[in-house]
Amino acid sequence: MKELIKNSSKLIRVEGVVFSILLVIIFSNQFHFLWLLYDFIAIGALFFYLLNNRLVLNTILIIIVPYFLVFSFLSGSHMISFLSIWDNAKHLFVLFMMLTLVDRYANQRRFKLFLRDIGFIFPIILLIQMFVVNYQFFNNYSIDDIAGTFGSMSSHSLGYFCLMYLTYLLFLSKSKLNFSIVLVISLILNFMSENTGFFLLLVVLLLFNWFRFYGLSKLVFYTIFLIITIVIIDVLLGGQLISPIIHRITKSSTNLMTGDLSVVSASRGFLMVYAFMLGGWFGLGPGSYSECYSFSGWLLDSLLDGRLQINISSATTFLVEYGVVGLLVWIVLYLVFLRYFFKDYRTKVFVSLFFLLCLFYNKLLRDERVIFMLIFIFTFIKIRLDRYRIQSNKIK
Repeated sequence: MKELIKNSSKLIRVEGVVFSILLVIIFSNQFHFLWLLYDFIAIGALFFYLLNNRLVLNTILIIIVPYFLVFSFLSGSHMISFLSIWDNAKHLFVLFMMLTLVDRYANQRRFKLFLRDIGFIFPIILLIQMFVVNYQFFNNYSIDDIAGTFGSMSSHSLGYFCLMYLTYLLFLSKSKLNFSIVLVISLILNFMSENTGFFLLLVVLLLFNWFRFYGLSKLVFYTIFLIITIVIIDVLLGGQLISPIIHRITKSSTNLMTGDLSVVSASRGFLMVYAFMLGGWFGLGPGSYSECYSFSGWLLDSLLDGRLQINISSATTFLVEYGVVGLLVWIVLYLVFLRYFFKDYRTKVFVSLFFLLCLFYNKLLRDERVIFMLIFIFTFIKIRLDRYRIQSNKIK
């Protein structure tokens, strides 16, 4: 039976099915119940994990999962508690499945065709996003609703799509011209939607690529080129690119350092402090401030009459529901799974930093579109690193 399932998975071409679902998600607009598609992948990935589990990963799951379950019982055994744990943990198995497929098939024809198809489809998607975003921007849509085909309140998803496409070009394409064009378009689109975090994540991604694959001279050249490009675009936009980013960062940092709760603020710094004040070291219970699978947390309505978006990021949600200890446990769990598939120290540092930035930036684990695209980003990077390692070994 086990062998039959393995053979069937090869015929189905899992990566093709996964990418098809990604396309549906990108054009899903309001998303609504399309998260069921992602859950379909997650359940399949769970079975994939059970057939291909690894000792290290099993050990960490056996240690951590009982902690979450006990915590759920102690907080009142609410149905949403168990759904919330699954909703946060299911991405581990999708991540495991995608990166395991890379280990197996990255250099085979099936994966080369898969990457070729991506190279044809992504430019078309970007072109569509350009038209839709420009329409939304010049028709005075609210900032969060300037999100291309991702729907209202989904501007972050647009940012992650741009990052995903740039990662593909940066690591798997030989055309610097294509990368440069997409880079400029992405900067403009994310300026229109005020995706501040996009720019920080982009810089981290670029620096990793240059540190990992280029010598010092090229690193300096590309860094200077990036700075000049950003400054030129900022000048063309009348100084409206850099100053809003600096303002948001300093505002959040000030609130986070002072812990001033006298003024209600929507900044991440304020909400991090507020989430800690509410949740303390052990939190108020999984799912207590969440909305998932048509269930709402039992404490959600009590949050200043709904005026504060305490779940602005996965980090604030974990702080209020699981506390500082629970936040650290979730971080350890994801970093163990993620770092397991990357061999060298520099890459382990990068994937850890990149994941943490995303975790604190937005609702990473509660938005299937965002975490799905992030998994693709890590998948593209792993393909490039594996090929680079094979080429290096041949030269030796």
